[in-house]
Amino acid sequence: EALRKFIRETDLTMIQWRNFNIDPDWYLRKIKYTPSENVLGVKKMMKLIHEEFPHLMFGYFNPPMNIINVDLTRQFSAALDQLAQDDSARVVVLTGAGQRSFCAGSDVKEMHTITGRGAMVEKKLANENRVYNQLDDFPKPTIAAIHGLALGGGLELALCCDLIVADENAKLGLPEINLGWFPGSGGPARVTKRIGDARAKELMFFGDFIDPATALAWGLINRVSSQGEAVKVAMEMAERLAQKPNKALQACKRAIDIAADEPEDQAIAKALQLSDDVFDTNDAREGARAFFH
Repeated sequence: EALRKFIRETDLTMIQWRNFNIDPDWYLRKIKYTPSENVLGVKKMMKLIHEEFPHLMFGYFNPPMNIINVDLTRQFSAALDQLAQDDSARVVVLTGAGQRSFCAGSDVKEMHTITGRGAMVEKKLANENRVYNQLDDFPKPTIAAIHGLALGGGLELALCCDLIVADENAKLGLPEINLGWFPGSGGPARVTKRIGDARAKELMFFGDFIDPATALAWGLINRVSSQGEAVKVAMEMAERLAQKPNKALQACKRAIDIAADEPEDQAIAKALQLSDDVFDTNDAREGARAFFH
């Protein structure tokens, strides 16, 4: 009940429009919502939204709490396919709509309708894991900008990104244990990889929320922003990354991911192939010429 009360009453500000020099009326006109139906048959405005900036993309979810459901997961997968093919999208910044939440996890009402042994995996988690892996394996750099709540599947989603920025007032956690559930969308593996098994067990066993300062100290996130500035900081990081040589940047991401998942000798061998690919680019040749001039 305390958890439910906290979620109802928390109302953290995500965006201070003045920080971006963006007129909110213009921005709202640019946003295109498409109504769709979730599995409960309740019509909602819950379309995944893209907004283009130079080399950057925003992903918006399902306000006010940006909960994840089966329909939205399908939309998210299609959006990732599109972004992967879009050469103008050099970096992806992922955040949530509204003022209260980056993503508060799965749709509890939807999950309540999925019963029977094997049904949760078959009808929800199998595809959700596939889509989360799709984000984790995304070829371009990804940054999660967290405001408000990043809980359960919402934190698991953020952990699929390469870099995470959290507002100083954000709350992060894997509280599934408090509902008799289990983090079923890659959380145990990705949390453990980032912060080690001792911290992962503390986070999952107790189901407590942690603040961004703690998350930063543990190595769960990369940066803490001032209140209302997580998106701004993430955008600044993305802008810097977008100026880097694209082939080399993607090779760095690929090499690090391989190193985390494969034996050292295999990772080194594959990094050599990536080096060969990168040194054969115009960016590498121009960089060498510029160094000597």
